[in-house]
Amino acid sequence: MRDRGFTRPGVIIALIVAMLPSLASGPVAAQGDSSGLVDGTSYESPQFGYTLSWDDSWAARQRDITSNQGGFDTITIRHDTGTLRVSGRADDEPAIDFLNDTVDLIARNADASAIVSENLEGEIPSIEFTADRDHLIVEAYSLPDSGAVVVLTLRAQESEFATSLAAARANIALNDEPILRDEGAPSAEAPAPATPEADDLPPPDAATPEASSEGIDGETYTSPTYGYSLIWDANIWEAESLVGEDGYNELRLASPSVTLSIWSGPYYEGDPASCLEGEAEYFEGSDPSVSDWQPAEDADGNPIAGETSNASYGVFTLSYTDPETEDAEPVELVDYMECRSLVEGESVLVIFATTTPERYNDAIEDVLRITNAIELAGEDGEPDAPTPDAGTPVAIPGASPEGLSGLAGSIFTSPSFGFSLDIPPVWSVDDEIIAEEYELLVLNNGTSLVTLQATDQYSGDLEGCVAFAYAQVADVPAFADLEPDVTSTGDPFEGSNAEGAYANFTYTGPDDEKYAHFISCRAIVEGESVLILTQDVPYDAYATQRQARRQIENAIVLP
Repeated sequence: MRDRGFTRPGVIIALIVAMLPSLASGPVAAQGDSSGLVDGTSYESPQFGYTLSWDDSWAARQRDITSNQGGFDTITIRHDTGTLRVSGRADDEPAIDFLNDTVDLIARNADASAIVSENLEGEIPSIEFTADRDHLIVEAYSLPDSGAVVVLTLRAQESEFATSLAAARANIALNDEPILRDEGAPSAEAPAPATPEADDLPPPDAATPEASSEGIDGETYTSPTYGYSLIWDANIWEAESLVGEDGYNELRLASPSVTLSIWSGPYYEGDPASCLEGEAEYFEGSDPSVSDWQPAEDADGNPIAGETSNASYGVFTLSYTDPETEDAEPVELVDYMECRSLVEGESVLVIFATTTPERYNDAIEDVLRITNAIELAGEDGEPDAPTPDAGTPVAIPGASPEGLSGLAGSIFTSPSFGFSLDIPPVWSVDDEIIAEEYELLVLNNGTSLVTLQATDQYSGDLEGCVAFAYAQVADVPAFADLEPDVTSTGDPFEGSNAEGAYANFTYTGPDDEKYAHFISCRAIVEGESVLILTQDVPYDAYATQRQARRQIENAIVLP
């Protein structure tokens, strides 16, 4: 079960580009890849050739499959009641030694451990014990035909262990033979190889060596394995890092409104689409703390998701029940997940944020400010991330803080900034956000998408306001080739007048069609706040849609 770190509530939002036509359809995970996964219910060790098969009550995800040449081949499969980890290595040492090494490692990382039973002199040695709140059984196989020794570790909470063990015995096979067989207790005369006794295991108050500060230097983090780096505001976030086996690196950040995990490792063969699908499938079907997992939708009913050449993202809603709390009530949450290709064909970087829907407006700007500025080792500038800039949020419908709205019929009146608008009949309201530092109204006439953003986060001259609005979308992949437009005479399409400043830009939109992105700025209170209007429209329709936009501009009444 994935640790959500749900110690503080928070939220995630979709962004304005999610309201344009979908950028890409959902990916399909590759089958028969070099990780060893043959299909959804079978696996073949890449180095040693032994096989594992299971029924569809168990599930595998690519991030849980590794193969290190000259080292271990490992796969973990998951059931509603527990997990089974299968790890193989060359048979340079006996299987019993591999079993002992595995038990030692688990015991060292547990707050309390105790042996339940052991069977160490048989053909398939095994040991059953408890660690923390879990019940485990570890079994070791010698496979001469494969030149390997293999250890299976079944782990479940105490209340679920019997069910998990029965499911594993009935539905999982190693080299087509059932696993975790009950072979009975050892004979009294048989000598037993050395294995940890209960008195040798850590005492109940032993610390679990998980969280650390490795890679953290003040307000910056550099991945020990991959070298990517990022920075955060220590006034907002608390940080800790984890370094696991097989190159797993994770930074955990927590604020009063959101928990954010940024992790990386040699998973999914570096493919972001497979990564996003694999992670989503895990939470949908294999995490017992999660129910009602669904893709979040924008105001038009489209899934909030996107894809570029090296990144994929999605927003999901769910109910979460804390497994550590008895009689816990489910909590409604929103998860934002993003996968990026870290090393092509090898590894991924994953961004995972958990929040509550009612607080996303307070949280998303802080999240995106960090994730949009992640720098990869050896590169200048930012990676090709699919997350839009924090300055252009669009709400999950109905999620404005405290239920505030400026709408009354066709009239919008700004609660915080005081301007008003009588929305022309041909325009419909796609979305509305009312927050402390900005307000956003999104209008649609079927051809153009117009946004009105009132904010006090910019207070300079209006030409600079246009640059401010441009910077909000300049790093968004949907606007990847955004560039200044020119007039028929070749002059820059920009200017200013008594009402404010404006400029037009072009970019490649959905279906490779040329689009216009028009920006205009007006002062609401000079030197204090501005009203930014943007229009996104197919370029060929720009001239005819200009009058439609002017209907909105002419209907705006400033305080």
